[in-house]
This record gives sequence, structure tokens and C-alpha cells, in this order.
Amino acid sequence: DMIRQTISDAYGSFDKFDKLIKGSIRATLSDIEDKMCQVVDGTKYEPPYWGIDCEQLTKFWHDIQGKKDYNKPKVWTMRDVVEKVVKPETHGTGLGMALVWNKRGPKMAKTLVSHAWDESFDDFCSAVCGRQHKGPIWICALAIYQFAIDDQLGPDVKEGPFAKVMKQAQEMLVVHTENCDLYTRLWCVFEYYEAMKLRVPIVMAGTREVIQRQLGEQVSTRTATCGPPSVQMYADTRRIRVIIETTVGYLKVDEEIAARRASCAS
Repeated sequence: DMIRQTISDAYGSFDKFDKLIKGSIRATLSDIEDKMCQVVDGTKYEPPYWGIDCEQLTKFWHDIQGKKDYNKPKVWTMRDVVEKVVKPETHGTGLGMALVWNKRGPKMAKTLVSHAWDESFDDFCSAVCGRQHKGPIWICALAIYQFAIDDQLGPDVKEGPFAKVMKQAQEMLVVHTENCDLYTRLWCVFEYYEAMKLRVPIVMAGTREVIQRQLGEQVSTRTATCGPPSVQMYADTRRIRVIIETTVGYLKVDEEIAARRASCAS
């Protein structure tokens, strides 16, 4: 009662304070939602509409292969492509490559692509473009505006772009490549687990040899990380670990993924 009276004295009445707080919360939530959208000609598009056709990825791949410095002095990874191509071509637009390409007709993704950024870009494209898909594909590196990653991901991973896309996806394509074991990447492991929970069909992509080798490795969610290897504790790592630690725990995630992978390998 004393606290309530203090608030009433400061704001004129408790009801005024209540309305002020609720209005502030609504404004904050609205601002967060706005930042998680991309805007084309005044129209907001949520993450599921940041998809591309496989033909667009193929053209992008061939265009990059034509660059004089491509794969020099080392093989380009997806991380290299983002830094050297995606960022320069999208800077200042507020859009990922997907909506830069599809301003006139945004595409709702049907296939969520799970992959590791330290993979060879050639291997990635070969794996993704070498198979049929349920519809437009969603690739985080080309979907998210890379200059506002934190804003686009939002404060809650379970309500962010990946979650929104996965909830309406018809399949998740898991890309295995020679250069990087995606099961050591926390985002990939987390996406795999969430796809199982939502009963989203999981499809393996990559060469049979690489897939079988990576399926044979032990899953350790506790030691998996996000971001570039040079960063000890990436922000995404903290967010995902909090979710796992406060819900099912690492062991449960590892066991369920191991069981699902065993069925894929058999």
C-alpha cells in the first residue's frame, strides 16, 4: 500500500502510472518487431519472406566465380562472401540480398537451409543447388541485413527469424561440407533440435562421404560455438546456451540429435 501511494503521489494516480508503463512496454515491443522486419517501398516483410529461388543462388555463385580474386589467396568461405560481396552490395539498403533481388516480389521460404559459415562457398552452393527443394530457400547469410544482425535476430532466439521461418517451413536442408563440421556450430545444432521438436522434415545435403563422416562424430552441444573462431564467446552463443540450460539441458539435446542422426546414417 505504501508503494502504491508513493506511485500515486508521483504520477497523479496509480491508473496513470499503469497506463504509462503499459504504453512504454507496447512501444518497446513494437520497436523490436519493426527492427526484425525489412521494409520495401513502405511495406514491412517478416523473415519468412526473405527467401530466394535456387536459380538466384546459382547465378550469384557463378557471378562470384567470375571475380578475379575469387578463391585467392585461399578458398572463400561463406564468411568471406558475406564480407567481400554481400555487405558491399547491401550497405545502406536495410535489406538482405534476398529482398534486394526480390523487391518486386518477395518470396516466402519453404526450405530453411542450416549451414556453417566456415564452409567453402563452392561446396555449399554445390550441395544446395544440386538438389530439388520444396520451394524458395532461406539462407541466413543472404536473408538477414548484415549491418543490423542483432536487431534482426531480436532479443529472443525462440522468437527470431530462424524460429519464424522454421514454423512455416516444409523442410530443413542440413548442409554438410568438407571444411567445417556443422555439428560443432551451436546455431546448427540448435536448429536441428528445434526442427525435430516442430516435426519439420530434415534433409541431408552434401557428398555421401562427408555426410557419413560427420554423422559418425559425437555431438557435444556444450562445446559447440557460434560466430568466427577468433571470438571466444559470441552473443548468439550466450543466448542459445541460456535457452538450453534453462529448459532441457545439453545432454537431452545431444541424445535426441544423436538418435535422429543414427536413423539417417542407417
